Amino acid sequence: MMLSLKNTISRLLFVSAAALFFVTVGCNDNRNFIDYRELERLEKELLQEFLDINLAEWTALATDTIDKRNESGLIYFEMLKGTGDSVRTGKQVSIRYTFYEIGRDDEDKPKLFFSSSNITSMAPLTYIAGNTSAVFAGLDQGIRYMRHFGKSRLIIPSSIGTGQYITLVADVEVTAIELD
Repeated sequence: MMLSLKNTISRLLFVSAAALFFVTVGCNDNRNFIDYRELERLEKELLQEFLDINLAEWTALATDTIDKRNESGLIYFEMLKGTGDSVRTGKQVSIRYTFYEIGRDDEDKPKLFFSSSNITSMAPLTYIAGNTSAVFAGLDQGIRYMRHFGKSRLIIPSSIGTGQYITLVADVEVTAIELD
């Protein structure tokens, strides 16, 4: 009898806690409201501040620059032109990358913060070009401008990147391309 009573009390406590959680989470008040337009505005504002500081220098260092801000949002800087044809959709491509996130430093100035890299891993990232389930759409778009052994710097807004309202900067090298 005592065990049954404990089980009943435990179940009641669990159901009560679950109900309280769902009522609290389900409340339609400002504490649970996320203003996605504001997040997007802040990301664009930070990117513009970052570009005001770095765009001229990066453009001067690049052999080619493609600015798709009015279309997809990608900004592409070709740092080292590769050889052969550009990466084509449907072809296997291998890359080395380093990702940075654009954020604010302690003085509220735009700055790059290291995010991730596969530079020191044994194998490069290999995927089929055009397969945006394998990589961010913006990364794939930038890679398709590149050639074998080419190096580029890509600015990828969250709308074609992580979707988390953080703009990425990717330093990318194409290490292999599937031949016809």
